[in-house]
Amino acid sequence: MSQKNKDVVIWFINEILNPNRPELAEEVFHVDATSTGTTSGLFGENKLKDLRTFSGLYHNSFSDFHVEIKEIFSERDKVFLAIEISGTHDGEDFLGIRARGKKISWTSFNIYYLKKHKIWKHWGISNLDTRLDLLR
Repeated sequence: MSQKNKDVVIWFINEILNPNRPELAEEVFHVDATSTGTTSGLFGENKLKDLRTFSGLYHNSFSDFHVEIKEIFSERDKVFLAIEISGTHDGEDFLGIRARGKKISWTSFNIYYLKKHKIWKHWGISNLDTRLDLLR
């Protein structure tokens, strides 16, 4: 079960998040899925419908937005993921900051909870808020 759950989360990163294909989210997310945290308090609890906004926020602001899995392991119904997120801010404003073509990267730690190989809960935290000065 642990390997199958890891495969679901890897597929989410590689096939939905990186290529900005939130329309596929229903394939890996439970209909009642929630996501909490994500960017060190900048975002609260989100529902599945909010994934389109979340994904677009990054892809519309960073033309080369990319998530790289640095560490992944699972236990029973949980998958832990350490990721590095990077991109060049050359698109839309990001969290009120105008694009200046600057490259940025940040780290995020995430726990995905799965039921029947579908993500039903996510909790994450990142250091993005400490890195935003790099965009100014």
